[in-house]
Amino acid sequence: MTLARSIIFLLAALVCIEVQAATQMSPFLQHQFAKARSLMQTESWSEAKAFLESLSVGNENGYAQAVIAQSLGQIAIYQDDMLGALAYFSRAYDLDKLDEVVNLRLLHNIAQLHCAVDEWVRCREKMLTWVEQAPRQARASDYLMIAQAYASTEHWSQVVDPASKALSLKARPPLAWYQLLVAAWANLREWEQALSAQQRLLSQYPRLHEEWRRMAALCLQMKNYAGALSAMRVLYESDGLSTEQEYQQFAQLLAHEDVPFMAAEVLQKGIDRKSV
Repeated sequence: MTLARSIIFLLAALVCIEVQAATQMSPFLQHQFAKARSLMQTESWSEAKAFLESLSVGNENGYAQAVIAQSLGQIAIYQDDMLGALAYFSRAYDLDKLDEVVNLRLLHNIAQLHCAVDEWVRCREKMLTWVEQAPRQARASDYLMIAQAYASTEHWSQVVDPASKALSLKARPPLAWYQLLVAAWANLREWEQALSAQQRLLSQYPRLHEEWRRMAALCLQMKNYAGALSAMRVLYESDGLSTEQEYQQFAQLLAHEDVPFMAAEVLQKGIDRKSV
């Protein structure tokens, strides 16, 4: 399944529209949309698209035009045409003929599609508008999308709040969510906050050697040698040291903390492993 198919609500939306159609469209148009729906349900995408496009020609019913645009957008999703889907959904939304629930769903879809095609500014603008209009429906993934959109344009100060909100709403956030928050604080050179975010990350993902290396680097950036030593010790005890630089760095930290004998042991182990 493609990314687009996983984030867009598809055929059920057409069913919802049909329920309203009795008061919005003539019996002829209702019958035509039933044909379109049948083609879509059998995944006859090319035929359904051609049929809907022909139905649009000369049709002055604004509601019908909105339904056609939304349906063509759904077809474009299944055909992996994200730009086409975005154009169709935007047309349906701008016509403002569908009910509030459907329009809100369209706005959410539009925001997601802007992100899917790397249009980050529009992505965050549309998603922020949607969150403002439907705050109770907003999920962790929506706030994360806002944070990612800001990060993609390097507006790091705007990343922190939505990234933190996403983390707070998710029972077990993915590693990348934590990494985004750490990156935001680090790019802002707010080292204490970055270190705190990295500690949260490691509380959930304690077995990742690369994250302990990042922890040590953050501590060194702050001249927190004791913290860096603790992070390097975790790496050492889990056989995570691999390069000469890492062995030497750990040994230097041990020497700095007045344990030269252990520093020598670390270097000897590195020599035995041909890393030093």
